[in-house]
Amino acid sequence: MGGGKRGNRDSSRADYALPLVSVALAYLLLTFFQSPGYQYRNIRCIDYLLGGTLYDGQPECVQPPTVYLAGAVFSKMGMLQPLSNAFILLLNAVCLHTMLKLIGRADFKVRAVVSAVYCLLVVPLMLGELETAFACAFMMGGVYYFFKGDDAKGRLVSSTLLALALMSKVTVLSAVAALFSLMVIEHIRRGWESDDWEYETRLAVRDSLLFIGPLMTAFIIMKLLFPQFLVYTLLSHAHSEQLGYLEAITGIVGTDPFSDCDLFVFYVFTAGVGAYFLRSRDDYAMLYLVSSVVTFVARYKPMGTTPDIFGSKYVVYPLFFLILVVGRHLTSLRGAMRSRAAALLVVGAMLMGSFHVHGHPTVREGVSRLAGGYDGLQVEVAGLKETFDRFYTFLPRNRGIVLVNDEIYQLLVEQDTPIKLEYVENRNNPPDLSRNVDLGFAPGLEHYGAVEDKFFDLTEEEYQLARRIESGEFEMIFFGPKSWDSQINYAFKNASRESTEGYCIIFLPAFNDVKTIRHWSTMIFNETSYCDDLRDRSFKYAYEIFDGVCEKDQWAADYLLGSVMSMNFVEMDGRRANIKLSKKCVGGGDLIDRMHSVGSGEMIRTPALIFLVLAWTAVHMQGKGGKRRKKRS
Repeated sequence: MGGGKRGNRDSSRADYALPLVSVALAYLLLTFFQSPGYQYRNIRCIDYLLGGTLYDGQPECVQPPTVYLAGAVFSKMGMLQPLSNAFILLLNAVCLHTMLKLIGRADFKVRAVVSAVYCLLVVPLMLGELETAFACAFMMGGVYYFFKGDDAKGRLVSSTLLALALMSKVTVLSAVAALFSLMVIEHIRRGWESDDWEYETRLAVRDSLLFIGPLMTAFIIMKLLFPQFLVYTLLSHAHSEQLGYLEAITGIVGTDPFSDCDLFVFYVFTAGVGAYFLRSRDDYAMLYLVSSVVTFVARYKPMGTTPDIFGSKYVVYPLFFLILVVGRHLTSLRGAMRSRAAALLVVGAMLMGSFHVHGHPTVREGVSRLAGGYDGLQVEVAGLKETFDRFYTFLPRNRGIVLVNDEIYQLLVEQDTPIKLEYVENRNNPPDLSRNVDLGFAPGLEHYGAVEDKFFDLTEEEYQLARRIESGEFEMIFFGPKSWDSQINYAFKNASRESTEGYCIIFLPAFNDVKTIRHWSTMIFNETSYCDDLRDRSFKYAYEIFDGVCEKDQWAADYLLGSVMSMNFVEMDGRRANIKLSKKCVGGGDLIDRMHSVGSGEMIRTPALIFLVLAWTAVHMQGKGGKRRKKRS
């Protein structure tokens, strides 16, 4: 008897040890614990929270409050970054432990495979993402009680944990929607099977109220504590999206999946999990199908394309359900079938893991050295950049001082522009005064009036620079896409409105082969004629190069030329009207994506995924057939 108890204790310890050791090892190999656990954008928000001004006009702090509350506690203890890293590690271990419990009575081989797949797919997306780690831990707690506590108490606990997940990261909403959908489907199924629709309807109403109640309560509390809560956490990002839901779905359906690796992977996973669901009727498969579709459409909306969706932290929530499906599928197999499936799934996870870690500089550098043709594609992209840099050769000749930041200064040095460099003053924040404010990161704040006219914490250097701008000392003021880290941007924003109203502004494309950052420079002049001349010459050049750029890269043509140039305007009848190019790139090239594809080894992913899906299906069907033969005998 005592030996049995000791055996149970040892087994329990092993159940806790495996997730913790697995996650700690993965975290160590990826970061060597040198990566900051708390994102730079969030650090200043701790002070706003402690001062009672969170979500009250600052052009940042666009996360729900959990991450700021945790940061405040860690800061008070004097160990913000170490404790943040420790909590990310611990929360991942909790998530993995919960997943292993949900899989059920699985042997060590299955638990080891699930742990390996988790560390390959999920852990890389959690680096420096404390808010995501909190959201995932609360989400998995909610999932656990959703399935293990089918009574009213279980539903209430589940919904409370899901409310905490939403207070950590709003994008966990895809998982919440999946759970609610599953609950409704289950009530419909049970009502259909029992024909007692009245009883099942009462249960459905009860469970819906228990599910929605804590979520609505949390929302009301947040609105009372932080009136601008919704604007900061949801609308600030939604305003920047290019497409509506229907347009996004149409774009996804209308795109050839073999021309887009992310879209192909999405279809493969959907088809694979769908086939598993038809065989097993496993609720976790349905959770993945709903949350994956919601997440994919939601990530497609702001971009109008699908670059690196599977390398994004926003795809992490469906991955939890995918890994649960993997574990439950393995548990359903026996003997050699399980061994072969386990090997294939780990290889597949290693393949998919490259989506998640290819952004790490050391990984990309190593892969690119092995990829044939990468250097040639880099040369072509450099040529495309040179085409866009020529926009700056149309700048007017300066007679006075020109104020610029580092990005523009480097461009002026490299290009043959009319600007006299001896009259250029280059200003950037020193490292110890680096900023974490970027209105381009959450443009909805400005749109909804959440941002005050004056920024906070103006430094003495910025104050003096603002006074110089007010005095009219600068004939021209230029700053590039990283304006959130520029003294110039802060100084200009804080100069008196009377002094800055006389300036005119032109936006020019700023080429960068990373599609997810800002791509325009701000050119400010004290003479309207400068703007008129630069705008006219730039639009003429944009028309001239459009077809050639389109042939090389469709995104560069439609976004860098079409969208960025349309940010400019002319005065018409006392009102401002934006100018748009009358050209659209149809069937253009994909030079930038091909370069990144080769550099990160993406060319092998599609055929390898096809092989893995076919192999998994073969093993799966053979295992099923084996069970049938055994029953017949």
